[in-house]
Amino acid sequence: MQMENLPLTKLSISNGNLKNRKIFLIFTESIQLNPMEPIQIVKKTESTAEWEYAVLVGHESADVGFLVKIDQRHWEELTGGRVSPEHLIKKSFWFLLKKQSKYSIPQSFNLRDIQRRFPEYEKHIMKRGLLWFS
Repeated sequence: MQMENLPLTKLSISNGNLKNRKIFLIFTESIQLNPMEPIQIVKKTESTAEWEYAVLVGHESADVGFLVKIDQRHWEELTGGRVSPEHLIKKSFWFLLKKQSKYSIPQSFNLRDIQRRFPEYEKHIMKRGLLWFS
């Protein structure tokens, strides 16, 4: 299990004086950072250069289906091979769902398309705290 130390600043009052103190929290992969709708991911096809996944977002009658493609080279660029393509898809959908409704997300797209629409995507998704926690 991989652990990551993330520095946070804690303010404390001591004898009426405010002090800044650095503290470190240890997070594990079991922490749920996002209470959004459930995301189900199933691999449909795989070739030497690309994967294709079926993704369902939502609860039963309100779920929406997507077809998502990932270039293996793009997956390696974003993750260094340290997390599964499924994990990257989940984090990418969390990113998208913070930006827009699930009904506004194109029903078929390549993960590279997100960067074209949201220039901050790759920088955001490559943050260790976002990508490495489930």
